[in-house]
Amino acid sequence: MDLNRKFIYLALLCSVGLLSACGGGRDMQVTVAGQISGLNSGATLTLQDNEGTNVTLSNGPFSFTVDVNDYSGYSIGISQQPLNQNCNLANQGPNGQISNLGNLNIVCTTPTFNIGGSVFGLASGQSVTLLDNGGDALTLNQNGPFTFATPLALGSSYTVTVGQQPTGQSCVVANAVGNSLLGDVSNVSVTCQ
Repeated sequence: MDLNRKFIYLALLCSVGLLSACGGGRDMQVTVAGQISGLNSGATLTLQDNEGTNVTLSNGPFSFTVDVNDYSGYSIGISQQPLNQNCNLANQGPNGQISNLGNLNIVCTTPTFNIGGSVFGLASGQSVTLLDNGGDALTLNQNGPFTFATPLALGSSYTVTVGQQPTGQSCVVANAVGNSLLGDVSNVSVTCQ
């Protein structure tokens, strides 16, 4: 008897009350195993199965068991992402599977954001060097927008300072300190006089 006919036959027996095991199938346990990569040091993420059972994991290989009803199966999802990171599941299989899962791959990444702004009042032929957190030197020789070359991770602090003033001018930085919690920063203002 093929699987579809067997399922229909069991469903008919259940509907007329002739099968005592119609409470949803027998309970069993399956093993879910895989690998987590990319989590920040000390960070964890939480997986949840469709029964609401949570498992908190960190970087590296993992393995845990899931209670499964062989008619409804199970599914796995991320219920709590790590702080300032995004994690994605791969090879998680279909919802409702009932077999062991040995290759669940979870990859976590940290979003990055650019730090920048605009320069005003820089005299023709002059240049100003800006620093972000004491490094990532950026030399500008004209007015207008700028962006530092090295993006920062979500939630990182930044401090923009003048590393080298232009000859005969003094530049000051407004909106020089902050963090990249909300995304790209473009409001750093450098005014030279």
